[in-house]
This record gives sequence, C-alpha cells and structure tokens, in this order.
Amino acid sequence: MARMTAAGLGVMLLAGCATTGNGGDRASGFEDGDPAVTDCRSVAQDSEAETLDPGIYLQGAHRCLDEGEFRRAQDLSRAFQSHYADHADADYASYTEVMADLGQWTRGRHVETTQRIESGRDVFRAMADFMETYPGSRYTESMAPRLVEMREELARLELRKAEAVSEAGDESEARERREYVKEYYANTDVARNLKESHR
Repeated sequence: MARMTAAGLGVMLLAGCATTGNGGDRASGFEDGDPAVTDCRSVAQDSEAETLDPGIYLQGAHRCLDEGEFRRAQDLSRAFQSHYADHADADYASYTEVMADLGQWTRGRHVETTQRIESGRDVFRAMADFMETYPGSRYTESMAPRLVEMREELARLELRKAEAVSEAGDESEARERREYVKEYYANTDVARNLKESHR
C-alpha cells in the first residue's frame, strides 16, 4: 500500500493556501494590503493591546500562515470573528483559522497515534463545518481537496493502529480495527487497498 509521510501530507494539505507562494496568495486578496503589516508577530502584539481594523486582522492572519506562526494566525482569526462576526470577509477569517488548525496538526508527527487520530478528527470536523457554513465561499474550492486527503490520512492512521495491535499479538482486535477502516473509510484508497489485500 502506498503511504505518505506526515511531512509529505503537510505539504499537500497546505499547498495552495495562504501559506504558500505558488498562487494561493493571489486567491486570498489579503497579500497586498496595509503596508504596516510587515510581519505576523507585530500584528499579533498590536491586537492584544487594541481593536484593529478588520483588514489588519486578516492581513496579519495571512502573514502568520505564510510564516508558519499557526497559533498567532488562530488568535488573529478568532479576534476578527469576535469583533466583526457579520463582516463580508468572515469566511476568510474562518478559513485561516481552519488552515492554522491544520498546520498545527501536520506538525504533530511525534504525537502518539491514538491522540493524533483524535486531534485529526477535530480538524476534519472543523474543515467540514467550514464547507457547511460557507457553501458559497470561494475558499470552499481550496478546502474540498484537503478534506478528502485528510480523510485518507485518518484512514492511514487507523490502519497503522490496527497493524500495531497485530504486531502486539492481538490479531482478533487487529481484524476488528481493519474491518472498521474498510467500513467507515470505505470511499478511501486505504480501505480499497485493504479490501484488495483480503486482510
């Protein structure tokens, strides 16, 4: 079965969003804003002391994603939503928050598999919630393939958990876990490959 490393997954899931320079920046519209927004940290610090203009929050969150400062991107996105919940760009604030969640998760390669699955499910739900809350947003086009790949990665993690149980000598539980992957993740390549292997 083809497997993707966590690092490779991170590149794929984040590619094309505001964190990359491959054209995703142009899709956001927040890369060419206030010239005062020069770095993530300064905007994050300013936001703690005062309420900023909505565009500054969004440009700052964009900059934080670009710099890999995911926690600060989350904070700025949430601050925007707190102050400007009905703003026309609320979808972008939500999008940057979810992308920051995803960025944080892809960094957790050292985390134990069960915990990584649980936190991954939270990220997956946040991505799905975005799609449901903002079906007409232009950012749904960017989110949709990431949602599919995130499901694939969760299936890979579940299978890894099953294999660990098998290696520990509990083949009965391992078989149940494989059946769970085949049933719950039936539309993934992981499940299809598992079925073809007759395991």
